[in-house]
Amino acid sequence: MISRHPGRDTYYTHDEADLYWSVPDLADVIIETDRRFGGGVNVIGHSLGARGAVLTLYEVANRMQGIRLGQIVLLAPGMDFEVFQRMLPRILPILEGITV
Repeated sequence: MISRHPGRDTYYTHDEADLYWSVPDLADVIIETDRRFGGGVNVIGHSLGARGAVLTLYEVANRMQGIRLGQIVLLAPGMDFEVFQRMLPRILPILEGITV
């Protein structure tokens, strides 16, 4: 990422670190929401949050292979496309649909 605003990249780095720390907890929330309310949990992520959504769903898919969620919408995802392609086969089976 190239920033036209010196010093702002530092904040993005902190946001990334927070994102990776949050993934297991977000996965817990999605799994518990699905357990309590049934399938159809929808997930929306924007920019770095879209990366977090994908990483979280990857974590959910690894933990709960039989889970069936709703839709995921990724808006301006801040994620490397090749990494996304590698993760997609794991998360697609647990989703009703995906929109990028």
